[in-house]
Formats: sequence, structure tokens, C-alpha cells
Amino acid sequence: MGKSDGWYRNDRWGEAEEAKFLARLKRTRGNRNKATVARIKAAMLEGTEDPPRVRAALALLGRVLREWPVDSDIALCRWQRARCLLILKNDEGALKEFDAALNRERAFPRALTGAWSDFAQLVVSRKLRERYGDVRRLLEEREKYFIYPADRFVAHACRALIARENGSKGLAREEAERALAEAERPHENLGLLHSFDGIVQRLRKISR
Repeated sequence: MGKSDGWYRNDRWGEAEEAKFLARLKRTRGNRNKATVARIKAAMLEGTEDPPRVRAALALLGRVLREWPVDSDIALCRWQRARCLLILKNDEGALKEFDAALNRERAFPRALTGAWSDFAQLVVSRKLRERYGDVRRLLEEREKYFIYPADRFVAHACRALIARENGSKGLAREEAERALAEAERPHENLGLLHSFDGIVQRLRKISR
């Protein structure tokens, strides 16, 4: 961390820290620069998973959307807000932010984020059956962008879990095997099995 950006690339927060940060943010030139600084600070606060600081992150991101919206970053802000709301166990609010992020990405496809993955995992992990169709359509839309093993793993895993819930055992087994094949390539995916441990265990039961 350089000295020039250390004032916002940190996870400190509190009455005095907030006042100091906002004062310096006010002096930052240009809406794009203000938005970038606020988003980075929000990401640092989100990373603590500490509810008061996560709520502060939400407030910062809301301010970005209200005062300094940048077309290419709106979906990113919505995705960040969705993640914060998940930390705060507000699934309904998170779903609304995911919808906003994904709709924005459809309008501005050059500014895609990872919101699709978190949204799909939320739906299948919570067994939100009324949103299964949304996940399937989303995966079809994004298929051509799944260039990384983790992306392909999530896509196949979500299809497998949805198929299982819908009673399509053959399709579920096929998709589970494809997902596990992506996760078990040792030279590419050293951290993939660990990162998705809960999903991997469910997939292994399906593939038997």
C-alpha cells in the first residue's frame, strides 16, 4: 500500500475516521475519482464482515450511486451492495441488488462482473425454487464468458443442483460429473476444491 492511497485503502472506521475520510473524499477531484475511492473503501470495510463496517460500506456505495454514478461501474456497485447484504443476512435485499446488477449488465455488456456467480450460488444454496428459471437463463446468457475453471465449475454445479431438485437425476449426475471434472484438475485448480467445499460434497453425492 502506497502512502498516497493509504487513507482509503484500509478497513478503519469509526466517528473520527469517518469524518476524516469524508473530508478528504470531498477534496478529491472529479466524480469518477470520488466514486473509485468510495468503492475501494467500501470493499475494504466489506472484507471485515463486521456488521457496523459493512453497513458503512452500504452507505458509501449508496452515495456513489446517488451522487457520482459512472455508467461502467453501476453494476459493480450493485454487486458490492448485494455482497454486503448477504453478510448482514438480508437475502431479500441482496436478491434485489443482484437483479439490479444483472439488468445493468444486460444494458452495458462491456462492464460484466461476477454477480452472476454469487446470485446463482445464493439461489441454489437457499433452494429458492422460484428463481431456478432465472438461474438457468442467466447461465445460458453467460456461457460464452466461462473461460476459467471456477466459472465452469459454478455453472455446472448450479445446473446439477437445480436438476436434482427438479427430479432430473440423469441430468443432475451428468452436470455434477462435469463440475467435479473442473474442480479436480490439480494443475489448474489448487484452491477450487477448498473454496467450494460445501458444494463439492453435495455434487459427490449426486454423482454416485
